[in-house]
Amino acid sequence: MRINVLFFAKLREEVGENKLSINLEEFSSATIKDLFDDLSTNYKRLSLYKGEIKAALNQEMVKDWNVKISDGDEIAFFPPITGG
Repeated sequence: MRINVLFFAKLREEVGENKLSINLEEFSSATIKDLFDDLSTNYKRLSLYKGEIKAALNQEMVKDWNVKISDGDEIAFFPPITGG
């Protein structure tokens, strides 16, 4: 089961990539929350933004991160919006 994970703005800088193709069998992920927690283990600085990040599943924003991930899904993570 493969999914694509996209990172935008500051998150892209923290991960060093704008897109990862992930084989979910290598993760304990079943939901967006699980995926983010697993990614935070590999990319420690992501945890700095926990609770502030927005997520989209297949180009639709999600409020409930407990939604299940399926083969072929695209998950995007967005950092908090800042202004100035």
